[in-house]
Amino acid sequence: MKSHSAAFPRGTLILKEKFGDAEGTKTELFTGMIKRESGYNPDCGDWEFFTLSADAKQVTSRGKLKNCMACHVEYKDSDYVTKEYVPYSQRKKPQ
Repeated sequence: MKSHSAAFPRGTLILKEKFGDAEGTKTELFTGMIKRESGYNPDCGDWEFFTLSADAKQVTSRGKLKNCMACHVEYKDSDYVTKEYVPYSQRKKPQ
């Protein structure tokens, strides 16, 4: 993942665990991206975004999520994928 520099192929799944504490012991939720077919979300590299509950048993949101796209649109050169961890509490809010 960290050395990947080209566009990700359709079907790629990326999942990140978001922590609510600095020690990384309290899972706040999971965020993820799925690379969809060409044309699904042209404004953000055809990625579908989703969130899962802290226990990973429930999808809590999914689709062309504006709060996810607001941040990921800045990473066009890396196929809209950031390799930096952004704590849930510091994520950007949509305008």
